[in-house]
Amino acid sequence: MRSDIQLIKKITELKAIKPRNEWVILMKKNILAGEPNAQLIKKIVGLKAIKPREEWVVLTKKNVLGWEPKFGLSFIFKPAFASLVVICMLGGIGVFAKSSLPGDLLYPVKRVGEKVVVSLMPEKSRSNIQLTIANDKLENIVKAVETNQPKKIIPIVKEYQANVSEAAQNLKKVAKADIKDIKEIVQTNQTLEENKKKIEEVYGVLLGDNKDLNEEIDREMNDLVETFNNATFSQSQQAILDQLKEDLKNKNYPEVFDKIELLLQALPSNQEK
Repeated sequence: MRSDIQLIKKITELKAIKPRNEWVILMKKNILAGEPNAQLIKKIVGLKAIKPREEWVVLTKKNVLGWEPKFGLSFIFKPAFASLVVICMLGGIGVFAKSSLPGDLLYPVKRVGEKVVVSLMPEKSRSNIQLTIANDKLENIVKAVETNQPKKIIPIVKEYQANVSEAAQNLKKVAKADIKDIKEIVQTNQTLEENKKKIEEVYGVLLGDNKDLNEEIDREMNDLVETFNNATFSQSQQAILDQLKEDLKNKNYPEVFDKIELLLQALPSNQEK
């Protein structure tokens, strides 16, 4: 019992001891390696203000985190069929220039070739060609990431965005595209959206939205469906039209095209648009 009382007394005495000023100064000096607080805070604030370069963000998953994509290029990239037309129109040199990246010797040839192809196409087909070229840009982004050329990614992204924007503008100029042309545009855009989504998810490259393009496609699709508003249909055909409008509302475009073709077959030749 006596020993317990003495122990409590000693603990109380220890709690009453206050650290000397030189101990506090010495501890700060040792822990902070001699850095005055003001300078240390200034350095920390400076580090927080540093913004990562865009190519650092692109390669964060792959290099910093040691992450590797699960699928190879052949799996992730879905080519647009119309790109074959572009290659043929560019001629033999276009085959080699097509795979070139910004800064490569043949890249200027590729860029000129793309502009020539677009200018040679009729106005109603230019949007589809622009989207095909945009799809090729996505393939170039994959190549730049896979070959560890981050500085080339941003210029390609800007060119991709420009192609999509021009496709929307060209589509806007067309008063009313026929069903064949708009179907090709919708199919190419679907391929583009699929590849875009995969690249953003797998490689972390942000490509922006295609809002203007999708709005123009929606407008063209609505114009197609409006051609049936004044037509006379049987009860079963009217049911198809009602379902078509529901598919259009849900942007289920493959079903919309199937039902349009069914209704066109039912129309007299003088009512077809």
